[in-house]
Amino acid sequence: MLNDSEKTKAQLIEELVSLRFRAAHPELKRDLQHSYLPVKSDDGTVVGISCVVQDLTDSKRAHESLRLTQFALDHAADPVYWVRHDGRIFYANHAACESLGYSRDELLSMSVSEIDPDFPAEAWPAHWQALKQSGRSTFEAHHQTKRGRVFPVEITTNYLTDGPHEFIWAFVHDITERKRAENVLRQREMELAHVARLSMLGEMVAGVVHEVGQPLYSIGNFSKACENHIEQNEPVETEKLSHWLAEISACVRRSKEILSRLKGFARKGAPQPKALSIDRAIGESIKMFEFELRRHNVAVDYDRVEGIVVLADDVQVQQVLTNLIRNACESFNASGSEDSRLTIRTKSRDGFCDVSVEDNGPGMNEEQIERAFQSFFTSKASGLGLGLAISKTIVEGHGGKIAIVPNRHRGITCHFTLPLARGDE
Repeated sequence: MLNDSEKTKAQLIEELVSLRFRAAHPELKRDLQHSYLPVKSDDGTVVGISCVVQDLTDSKRAHESLRLTQFALDHAADPVYWVRHDGRIFYANHAACESLGYSRDELLSMSVSEIDPDFPAEAWPAHWQALKQSGRSTFEAHHQTKRGRVFPVEITTNYLTDGPHEFIWAFVHDITERKRAENVLRQREMELAHVARLSMLGEMVAGVVHEVGQPLYSIGNFSKACENHIEQNEPVETEKLSHWLAEISACVRRSKEILSRLKGFARKGAPQPKALSIDRAIGESIKMFEFELRRHNVAVDYDRVEGIVVLADDVQVQQVLTNLIRNACESFNASGSEDSRLTIRTKSRDGFCDVSVEDNGPGMNEEQIERAFQSFFTSKASGLGLGLAISKTIVEGHGGKIAIVPNRHRGITCHFTLPLARGDE
Protein backbone atom coordinates (compact mmCIF):
# COMPACT_ATOMS: atom_id res chain seq x y z
CA MET A 1 0.00 0.00 0.00
CA LEU A 2 1.14 3.54 -0.72
CA ASN A 3 1.38 6.06 2.12
CA ASP A 4 -0.11 9.57 1.85
CA SER A 5 3.08 11.02 0.36
CA GLU A 6 3.25 8.30 -2.25
CA LYS A 7 -0.45 8.74 -3.01
CA THR A 8 0.15 12.41 -3.67
CA LYS A 9 2.95 11.57 -6.07
CA ALA A 10 0.78 8.98 -7.75
CA GLN A 11 -1.99 11.51 -8.22
CA LEU A 12 0.46 14.01 -9.67
CA ILE A 13 1.73 11.60 -12.27
CA GLU A 14 -1.76 10.47 -13.20
CA GLU A 15 -1.55 13.29 -15.79
CA LEU A 16 1.09 13.63 -18.46
CA VAL A 17 3.96 15.69 -17.18
CA SER A 18 6.32 17.22 -19.73
CA LEU A 19 9.57 18.83 -18.77
CA ARG A 20 12.11 20.40 -21.13
CA PHE A 21 15.66 21.26 -20.31
CA ARG A 22 19.06 21.56 -21.93
CA ALA A 23 21.12 18.51 -21.26
CA ALA A 24 24.81 19.04 -20.96
CA HIS A 25 27.07 17.06 -23.26
CA PRO A 26 30.86 17.06 -23.39
CA GLU A 27 30.87 18.11 -27.04
CA LEU A 28 27.34 19.11 -27.92
CA LYS A 29 24.29 20.54 -26.19
CA ARG A 30 20.93 19.02 -27.06
CA ASP A 31 17.33 20.08 -26.43
CA LEU A 32 15.50 17.15 -24.82
CA GLN A 33 11.86 16.68 -23.81
CA HIS A 34 11.10 14.26 -20.95
CA SER A 35 7.58 12.83 -20.83
CA TYR A 36 6.48 10.99 -17.67
CA LEU A 37 3.57 8.53 -17.61
CA PRO A 38 2.26 6.47 -14.72
CA VAL A 39 2.61 2.70 -14.90
CA LYS A 40 -0.44 0.98 -13.38
CA SER A 41 -1.20 -2.54 -12.31
CA ASP A 42 -4.30 -4.43 -13.35
CA ASP A 43 -6.28 -2.99 -10.45
CA GLY A 44 -5.30 0.59 -11.37
CA THR A 45 -2.69 1.03 -8.71
CA VAL A 46 0.28 3.18 -9.78
CA VAL A 47 3.31 0.99 -9.47
CA GLY A 48 5.87 3.11 -11.31
CA ILE A 49 6.71 5.85 -13.73
CA SER A 50 7.58 5.56 -17.46
CA CYS A 51 9.92 8.21 -18.84
CA VAL A 52 10.20 8.92 -22.56
CA VAL A 53 13.04 11.21 -23.70
CA GLN A 54 12.62 12.93 -27.08
CA ASP A 55 15.47 14.87 -28.77
CA LEU A 56 13.94 18.12 -30.08
CA THR A 57 17.24 19.70 -31.16
CA ASP A 58 16.81 19.22 -34.93
CA SER A 59 13.13 20.15 -34.81
CA LYS A 60 13.89 23.29 -32.86
CA ARG A 61 16.69 24.24 -35.25
CA ALA A 62 14.39 23.69 -38.22
CA HIS A 63 11.72 25.84 -36.58
CA GLU A 64 14.27 28.57 -35.87
CA SER A 65 15.60 28.37 -39.42
CA LEU A 66 12.06 28.63 -40.79
CA ARG A 67 11.39 31.63 -38.56
CA LEU A 68 14.55 33.35 -39.76
CA THR A 69 13.71 32.54 -43.39
CA GLN A 70 10.24 33.98 -42.94
CA PHE A 71 11.73 37.08 -41.35
CA ALA A 72 14.24 37.43 -44.21
CA LEU A 73 11.49 37.12 -46.83
CA ASP A 74 9.18 39.54 -45.04
CA HIS A 75 11.95 42.14 -44.77
CA ALA A 76 13.78 41.53 -48.08
CA ALA A 77 14.71 44.68 -49.98
CA ASP A 78 13.03 43.43 -53.18
CA PRO A 79 9.42 42.28 -53.59
CA VAL A 80 8.80 38.54 -53.15
CA TYR A 81 5.61 36.74 -54.19
CA TRP A 82 4.20 33.25 -53.98
CA VAL A 83 1.67 32.64 -56.76
CA ARG A 84 -0.75 29.73 -57.06
CA HIS A 85 -1.47 27.83 -60.28
CA ASP A 86 -4.61 29.92 -60.88
CA GLY A 87 -2.59 33.14 -60.80
CA ARG A 88 -3.82 34.22 -57.34
CA ILE A 89 -1.21 35.77 -55.05
CA PHE A 90 -0.66 33.51 -52.02
CA TYR A 91 2.11 35.53 -50.33
CA ALA A 92 3.61 39.02 -50.68
CA ASN A 93 6.28 40.60 -48.49
CA HIS A 94 6.58 44.16 -47.16
CA ALA A 95 8.62 45.35 -50.17
CA ALA A 96 5.90 44.12 -52.55
CA CYS A 97 3.30 46.13 -50.65
CA GLU A 98 5.47 49.26 -50.66
CA SER A 99 6.39 48.84 -54.32
CA LEU A 100 2.79 48.71 -55.52
CA GLY A 101 1.07 50.76 -52.84
CA TYR A 102 -1.30 48.00 -51.71
CA SER A 103 -1.80 46.55 -48.25
CA ARG A 104 -0.92 42.90 -47.78
CA ASP A 105 -4.58 41.96 -47.46
CA GLU A 106 -5.31 43.71 -50.76
CA LEU A 107 -2.49 41.92 -52.56
CA LEU A 108 -3.56 38.53 -51.19
CA SER A 109 -6.98 39.08 -52.74
CA MET A 110 -5.52 39.87 -56.18
CA SER A 111 -4.09 37.94 -59.12
CA VAL A 112 -0.99 38.45 -61.25
CA SER A 113 -2.99 39.97 -64.12
CA GLU A 114 -4.05 42.82 -61.82
CA ILE A 115 -0.48 43.95 -61.12
CA ASP A 116 1.28 42.87 -64.35
CA PRO A 117 -0.24 44.22 -67.60
CA ASP A 118 2.08 41.95 -69.62
CA PHE A 119 0.19 38.85 -68.41
CA PRO A 120 -3.59 39.28 -68.76
CA ALA A 121 -5.84 36.66 -67.18
CA GLU A 122 -6.50 34.84 -70.47
CA ALA A 123 -2.74 34.42 -71.07
CA TRP A 124 -1.94 33.16 -67.55
CA PRO A 125 -2.55 29.39 -68.10
CA ALA A 126 0.01 29.28 -70.94
CA HIS A 127 2.44 31.41 -68.94
CA TRP A 128 2.06 29.12 -65.90
CA GLN A 129 2.84 26.04 -68.00
CA ALA A 130 5.92 27.73 -69.47
CA LEU A 131 7.21 28.68 -66.01
CA LYS A 132 6.43 25.20 -64.68
CA GLN A 133 8.30 23.47 -67.50
CA SER A 134 11.35 25.72 -67.25
CA GLY A 135 11.60 25.28 -63.47
CA ARG A 136 13.57 28.50 -63.12
CA SER A 137 13.26 31.57 -65.34
CA THR A 138 14.41 35.17 -65.47
CA PHE A 139 12.58 37.65 -67.69
CA GLU A 140 11.53 41.28 -67.93
CA ALA A 141 7.98 42.52 -67.48
CA HIS A 142 6.08 45.53 -66.11
CA HIS A 143 4.25 46.10 -62.83
CA GLN A 144 1.46 48.59 -62.21
CA THR A 145 0.99 50.41 -58.91
CA LYS A 146 -2.32 51.10 -57.20
CA ARG A 147 -2.17 54.64 -58.63
CA GLY A 148 -1.63 53.34 -62.17
CA ARG A 149 2.11 53.98 -62.65
CA VAL A 150 3.72 51.29 -64.82
CA PHE A 151 7.41 50.53 -64.35
CA PRO A 152 9.83 47.89 -65.72
CA VAL A 153 10.87 44.93 -63.56
CA GLU A 154 13.11 41.88 -63.82
CA ILE A 155 11.48 38.74 -62.43
CA THR A 156 13.22 35.53 -61.36
CA THR A 157 10.84 32.63 -60.77
CA ASN A 158 11.14 29.16 -59.29
CA TYR A 159 8.52 26.42 -59.55
CA LEU A 160 7.89 24.68 -56.21
CA THR A 161 5.53 22.03 -54.88
CA ASP A 162 4.30 21.34 -51.36
CA GLY A 163 2.52 18.01 -51.52
CA PRO A 164 -0.38 18.49 -53.93
CA HIS A 165 0.04 22.28 -53.94
CA GLU A 166 1.97 24.08 -56.70
CA PHE A 167 3.50 27.54 -56.45
CA ILE A 168 5.63 29.98 -58.39
CA TRP A 169 8.09 31.75 -56.12
CA ALA A 170 8.89 35.12 -57.73
CA PHE A 171 11.63 37.60 -56.85
CA VAL A 172 11.05 41.00 -58.44
CA HIS A 173 13.59 43.77 -59.02
CA ASP A 174 12.71 47.29 -60.15
CA ILE A 175 14.92 48.05 -63.19
CA THR A 176 13.71 51.59 -63.86
CA GLU A 177 17.17 53.09 -63.29
CA ARG A 178 18.85 50.35 -65.32
CA LYS A 179 16.51 50.98 -68.24
CA ARG A 180 17.15 54.71 -67.98
CA ALA A 181 20.91 54.09 -68.05
CA GLU A 182 20.49 51.70 -71.00
CA ASN A 183 18.54 54.35 -72.90
CA VAL A 184 21.26 56.93 -72.24
CA LEU A 185 23.91 54.45 -73.41
CA ARG A 186 21.84 53.59 -76.49
CA GLN A 187 21.53 57.29 -77.30
CA ARG A 188 25.30 57.72 -76.99
CA GLU A 189 25.85 54.70 -79.24
CA MET A 190 23.48 56.16 -81.86
CA GLU A 191 25.33 59.47 -81.73
CA LEU A 192 28.67 57.70 -82.08
CA ALA A 193 27.35 55.66 -85.01
CA HIS A 194 26.12 58.88 -86.64
CA VAL A 195 29.50 60.52 -86.19
CA ALA A 196 31.14 57.43 -87.69
CA ARG A 197 28.83 57.60 -90.72
CA LEU A 198 29.62 61.29 -91.25
CA SER A 199 33.32 60.49 -90.91
CA MET A 200 32.94 57.75 -93.51
CA LEU A 201 31.14 60.15 -95.87
CA GLY A 202 34.01 62.60 -95.43
CA GLU A 203 36.47 59.90 -96.46
CA MET A 204 34.27 59.09 -99.46
CA VAL A 205 34.08 62.70 -100.70
CA ALA A 206 36.27 62.03 -103.76
CA GLY A 207 34.02 59.22 -104.85
CA VAL A 208 30.90 61.29 -104.15
CA VAL A 209 32.19 64.14 -106.30
CA HIS A 210 32.98 61.67 -109.06
CA GLU A 211 29.60 59.93 -108.88
CA VAL A 212 27.64 63.19 -108.89
CA GLY A 213 29.97 64.81 -111.41
CA GLN A 214 29.31 62.19 -114.10
CA PRO A 215 25.54 62.77 -114.46
CA LEU A 216 26.00 66.55 -114.12
CA TYR A 217 28.56 66.48 -116.95
CA SER A 218 26.13 64.47 -119.08
CA ILE A 219 23.30 66.90 -118.29
CA GLY A 220 25.52 69.77 -119.45
CA ASN A 221 26.40 67.99 -122.71
CA PHE A 222 22.82 67.04 -123.60
CA SER A 223 21.53 70.49 -122.67
CA LYS A 224 24.16 72.11 -124.92
CA ALA A 225 23.23 69.72 -127.75
CA CYS A 226 19.57 70.76 -127.44
CA GLU A 227 20.56 74.40 -127.39
CA ASN A 228 22.80 74.08 -130.46
CA HIS A 229 20.16 72.14 -132.38
CA ILE A 230 17.55 74.82 -131.77
CA GLU A 231 19.96 77.67 -132.71
CA GLN A 232 20.81 76.12 -136.10
CA ASN A 233 17.55 77.47 -137.58
CA GLU A 234 16.89 74.10 -139.11
CA PRO A 235 13.76 71.99 -138.76
CA VAL A 236 13.62 70.64 -135.23
CA GLU A 237 14.08 66.89 -135.03
CA THR A 238 11.67 66.05 -132.24
CA GLU A 239 12.85 62.46 -132.00
CA LYS A 240 16.43 63.56 -131.39
CA LEU A 241 15.37 66.22 -128.89
CA SER A 242 13.16 63.74 -127.07
CA HIS A 243 16.08 61.35 -126.76
CA TRP A 244 18.39 64.06 -125.39
CA LEU A 245 15.73 65.26 -122.92
CA ALA A 246 15.16 61.69 -121.79
CA GLU A 247 18.90 61.34 -121.17
CA ILE A 248 18.85 64.57 -119.15
CA SER A 249 15.96 63.25 -117.05
CA ALA A 250 17.82 59.98 -116.46
CA CYS A 251 20.92 61.85 -115.32
CA VAL A 252 18.83 64.00 -112.99
CA ARG A 253 17.30 60.86 -111.49
CA ARG A 254 20.75 59.33 -111.11
CA SER A 255 22.02 62.45 -109.29
CA LYS A 256 18.94 62.49 -107.10
CA GLU A 257 19.43 58.83 -106.18
CA ILE A 258 23.05 59.45 -105.21
CA LEU A 259 22.18 62.48 -103.08
CA SER A 260 19.20 60.67 -101.54
CA ARG A 261 21.41 57.70 -100.69
CA LEU A 262 23.97 59.97 -99.04
CA LYS A 263 21.27 61.91 -97.20
CA GLY A 264 19.74 58.69 -95.88
CA PHE A 265 23.13 57.37 -94.83
CA ALA A 266 23.78 60.59 -92.88
CA ARG A 267 20.36 60.40 -91.21
CA LYS A 268 20.35 60.98 -87.48
CA GLY A 269 17.69 59.50 -85.25
CA ALA A 270 16.48 56.41 -83.47
CA PRO A 271 16.66 53.10 -85.37
CA GLN A 272 13.49 52.23 -87.29
CA PRO A 273 13.36 48.44 -87.74
CA LYS A 274 11.08 47.37 -90.58
CA ALA A 275 10.80 44.71 -93.26
CA LEU A 276 13.92 45.23 -95.38
CA SER A 277 15.10 43.43 -98.50
CA ILE A 278 18.66 42.34 -97.72
CA ASP A 279 19.28 42.32 -101.49
CA ARG A 280 18.40 46.00 -101.68
CA ALA A 281 20.55 46.90 -98.66
CA ILE A 282 23.58 45.10 -100.09
CA GLY A 283 23.02 46.61 -103.53
CA GLU A 284 22.83 50.13 -102.07
CA SER A 285 26.00 49.53 -100.06
CA ILE A 286 27.90 48.31 -103.11
CA LYS A 287 26.73 51.37 -105.07
CA MET A 288 27.92 53.58 -102.22
CA PHE A 289 31.43 52.22 -102.73
CA GLU A 290 31.40 51.84 -106.52
CA PHE A 291 34.07 54.49 -107.01
CA GLU A 292 36.37 53.03 -104.32
CA LEU A 293 35.91 49.50 -105.65
CA ARG A 294 36.81 50.63 -109.18
CA ARG A 295 39.72 52.68 -107.92
CA HIS A 296 41.21 49.66 -106.12
CA ASN A 297 40.32 47.28 -108.99
CA VAL A 298 38.22 45.12 -106.69
CA ALA A 299 35.99 42.53 -108.34
CA VAL A 300 32.72 41.94 -106.49
CA ASP A 301 30.90 38.59 -106.53
CA TYR A 302 27.42 38.57 -105.04
CA ASP A 303 26.09 35.08 -104.33
CA ARG A 304 22.60 35.61 -102.96
CA VAL A 305 19.36 33.84 -102.17
CA GLU A 306 16.51 35.78 -103.73
CA GLY A 307 13.74 37.32 -101.67
CA ILE A 308 15.22 37.34 -98.17
CA VAL A 309 13.51 39.97 -96.02
CA VAL A 310 14.90 40.91 -92.60
CA LEU A 311 13.53 43.00 -89.76
CA ALA A 312 16.09 45.77 -89.43
CA ASP A 313 16.88 49.46 -89.76
CA ASP A 314 18.03 50.11 -93.34
CA VAL A 315 20.59 52.81 -92.49
CA GLN A 316 22.18 50.75 -89.73
CA VAL A 317 22.40 47.64 -91.91
CA GLN A 318 24.06 49.70 -94.66
CA GLN A 319 26.48 51.07 -92.08
CA VAL A 320 27.54 47.52 -91.15
CA LEU A 321 27.91 46.53 -94.80
CA THR A 322 29.82 49.66 -95.82
CA ASN A 323 32.15 49.21 -92.83
CA LEU A 324 32.99 45.69 -93.97
CA ILE A 325 33.35 46.69 -97.65
CA ARG A 326 35.56 49.66 -96.74
CA ASN A 327 37.76 47.47 -94.52
CA ALA A 328 38.22 45.06 -97.41
CA CYS A 329 39.13 47.90 -99.82
CA GLU A 330 41.68 49.27 -97.37
CA SER A 331 43.21 45.83 -96.84
CA PHE A 332 43.53 45.40 -100.62
CA ASN A 333 45.16 48.82 -100.88
CA ALA A 334 47.65 47.96 -98.12
CA SER A 335 48.59 44.62 -99.66
CA GLY A 336 48.91 45.92 -103.22
CA SER A 337 47.23 42.78 -104.52
CA GLU A 338 46.36 42.75 -108.24
CA ASP A 339 43.75 40.02 -107.84
CA SER A 340 41.47 41.68 -105.31
CA ARG A 341 38.12 39.97 -104.92
CA LEU A 342 35.21 40.60 -102.58
CA THR A 343 32.55 37.92 -102.23
CA ILE A 344 29.22 38.61 -100.53
CA ARG A 345 26.86 35.73 -99.76
CA THR A 346 23.44 35.52 -98.15
CA LYS A 347 21.40 32.59 -96.90
CA SER A 348 18.59 32.04 -94.42
CA ARG A 349 18.32 29.45 -91.66
CA ASP A 350 16.75 29.07 -88.22
CA GLY A 351 14.85 32.34 -88.43
CA PHE A 352 17.91 34.44 -89.35
CA CYS A 353 19.60 35.75 -92.48
CA ASP A 354 23.33 35.02 -92.57
CA VAL A 355 25.41 37.58 -94.49
CA SER A 356 29.08 36.88 -95.16
CA VAL A 357 31.62 39.32 -96.60
CA GLU A 358 34.76 37.51 -97.75
CA ASP A 359 37.97 39.04 -99.05
CA ASN A 360 41.26 37.61 -100.29
CA GLY A 361 43.40 40.32 -98.74
CA PRO A 362 46.29 39.93 -96.27
CA GLY A 363 43.97 38.76 -93.50
CA MET A 364 44.31 39.15 -89.72
CA ASN A 365 46.29 37.25 -87.11
CA GLU A 366 44.68 35.51 -84.13
CA GLU A 367 45.20 38.44 -81.73
CA GLN A 368 43.76 40.95 -84.22
CA ILE A 369 40.67 38.78 -84.76
CA GLU A 370 40.19 38.39 -81.00
CA ARG A 371 40.34 42.16 -80.44
CA ALA A 372 38.71 43.28 -83.69
CA PHE A 373 35.39 44.32 -82.10
CA GLN A 374 36.94 46.24 -79.21
CA SER A 375 36.44 50.01 -79.37
CA PHE A 376 39.51 51.95 -80.56
CA PHE A 377 41.44 48.83 -81.54
CA THR A 378 42.76 49.06 -85.09
CA SER A 379 45.45 47.42 -87.18
CA LYS A 380 45.52 50.43 -89.56
CA ALA A 381 47.87 53.36 -89.14
CA SER A 382 45.10 55.95 -89.59
CA GLY A 383 42.09 54.03 -88.30
CA LEU A 384 39.92 55.07 -85.35
CA GLY A 385 39.03 51.52 -84.38
CA LEU A 386 35.30 52.23 -84.22
CA GLY A 387 33.89 50.66 -87.39
CA LEU A 388 33.72 47.04 -86.23
CA ALA A 389 32.82 47.99 -82.65
CA ILE A 390 29.84 49.98 -83.93
CA SER A 391 28.93 47.16 -86.32
CA LYS A 392 28.87 44.72 -83.39
CA THR A 393 26.61 47.04 -81.40
CA ILE A 394 24.22 47.41 -84.36
CA VAL A 395 24.04 43.69 -85.14
CA GLU A 396 23.55 42.64 -81.51
CA GLY A 397 20.99 45.42 -81.08
CA HIS A 398 18.96 43.67 -83.79
CA GLY A 399 19.28 40.33 -81.97
CA GLY A 400 21.97 38.97 -84.30
CA LYS A 401 25.62 37.95 -83.99
CA ILE A 402 28.80 38.97 -85.79
CA ALA A 403 32.15 37.17 -86.04
CA ILE A 404 35.36 37.09 -88.08
CA VAL A 405 37.01 33.87 -89.21
CA PRO A 406 40.25 33.45 -91.20
CA ASN A 407 39.98 31.97 -94.68
CA ARG A 408 41.76 28.73 -95.50
CA HIS A 409 44.15 30.37 -97.94
CA ARG A 410 44.03 34.18 -97.91
CA GLY A 411 41.98 36.89 -96.27
CA ILE A 412 39.12 36.80 -93.79
CA THR A 413 35.36 36.35 -93.80
CA CYS A 414 33.06 38.38 -91.61
CA HIS A 415 29.68 36.79 -90.84
CA PHE A 416 26.72 38.56 -89.31
CA THR A 417 23.11 37.55 -88.81
CA LEU A 418 19.85 39.50 -88.78
CA PRO A 419 16.38 38.24 -87.81
CA LEU A 420 14.05 37.39 -90.66
CA ALA A 421 10.89 39.46 -90.91
CA ARG A 422 7.87 37.57 -89.60
CA GLY A 423 6.34 35.55 -92.39
CA ASP A 424 9.71 35.17 -94.15
CA GLU A 425 11.01 32.32 -91.98
